[in-house]
Amino acid sequence: MRNFASSFSRRLALLCGGLCLSAVACGPGNLKPSDLTPRELKVEIFEKGQLPSCTLYEELGVIEVESGNFDSSLAKLRRAAAERGATGILLLSHTTEKKIDKASGTAMRCLPRA
Repeated sequence: MRNFASSFSRRLALLCGGLCLSAVACGPGNLKPSDLTPRELKVEIFEKGQLPSCTLYEELGVIEVESGNFDSSLAKLRRAAAERGATGILLLSHTTEKKIDKASGTAMRCLPRA
């Protein structure tokens, strides 16, 4: 009976350890700004109150990202905006909860004047 109890305890400890590791591994990943392509790096980020350099633009929708830090969240916003063909992002919100950085913004594309 004692062998079963100690064997069961070891298995339970391994299972709990594995679950904890997989829970940590499932958190939001980080994206380094240095990993962005030149096109993604060209996407400008505008804080509240700032205006884009163009006066005519098209909104391409809201983008929400999660990451481990603010720099990574900005990089993820740039990447997602570039995938939509945007030239800029108007930053709408930024929060940090339990070591998870969350940011959202409206992707926009500058349009040429006719």
